[in-house]
Formats: sequence, C-alpha cells, structure tokens
Amino acid sequence: MFTINKAFERQKAGHGDFHIDIVIPGRNTADQDLGFYNLGRFDDAHLKPGAFVGMHPHKNDEILTLMRSGTMLHKDSTGKEIAVTPENLMLMNAGSGIYHEESIPAERFTEDVRLLQIFIRPENEDDPPQVQFANAGKLIKNEWRLVAGVKGSNASLEIKSNILVYDMEAEKTASDYPIHILKTPYILFIFSTGN
Repeated sequence: MFTINKAFERQKAGHGDFHIDIVIPGRNTADQDLGFYNLGRFDDAHLKPGAFVGMHPHKNDEILTLMRSGTMLHKDSTGKEIAVTPENLMLMNAGSGIYHEESIPAERFTEDVRLLQIFIRPENEDDPPQVQFANAGKLIKNEWRLVAGVKGSNASLEIKSNILVYDMEAEKTASDYPIHILKTPYILFIFSTGN
C-alpha cells in the first residue's frame, strides 16, 4: 500500500520561537494504531535563537534527532549537556524514564534550527535510560547514510527496536534506495529546508 501524508495535513504545535509540524504515520490507514510498525511519529521542528523547551519527561520512547541546520543545546537527567548539530546526532533511549530540555541560547547561537525528531517504540519497555551521540559527518549528496539502527546493523546510533534509519541530501534525480528497503515496509520522509 502506498499512502501520502501531505504537509498541509500535519498537526501543528508550539508558539513564539518554537514551531512543530507533527506527522502521525498511521493516520491515513484503517488501523486503530496511529503509528506505523514501531514508528510513532515525526516532529518537523523550527526553532529560533532564544527558544527554550523546558525540562520534560519521556518514557519508553526512542527519540532520534536529525539536525538540518543550526545548533541546539541538549541537557538531560543523565547529566549530559551537549550541542547537537547537523554532524553531531542524538538518540535518546528513554526506557524507564528520562527528563531533558532543549535550547538555543541567543548569546551563543545565532542561526535558526531545523530538525526532525523521530519517535520510535522500543521492543522492550523500561530499559535503563541512556542518551547517545554520534559524529556522523556531513551529508553527501545522493548517498544514503545509515544513521541509526538495531544492534548489529553497524549504525552510528543503536535503536532498541528493529528499525533502520537512513538519511541523505537528495537532488531531484536521486533514485537509488538501499536494496533491503524494497523488500520491507518503509517510510520515506521528505524534509525540505527550503520555503
């Protein structure tokens, strides 16, 4: 089955310096579950310098943050305080519970932030929480990069679910997909930094 969720159909959230378009991947299916397999939702976020999202909890989520522009400061209850950038990616394995906050201190960072957060359901609930970071380097046009995946996948970040996440900076002519994607269910999220 081929289903398209268009940008104008997205739910909206946020205010002031912080806006999110929320994509619920199972919304257009007949299933009662609004997720798609272990994919819960996608948050396409835009934050301006000065934005602050205060400390809040997550439980039993795997939250992958893919930055497209800017720098965001991450703080969490595991004691980490790290800048997340397009090269330095983050995965929070919330497990039994974690608190975090995100900010763009205007005195340190002047560029708007564009990011995509993918909420993934773990295979097991209530594992010990952890936050992972990986320097994934710059995207190369029309080359798939395995960003996160199940243990043993050789991905930079380990998801505790049977999911693989690839990204690329695509030109209109890009058409080559990893071969196993053609044999399994998948979601292709097109993230545009243009207007």
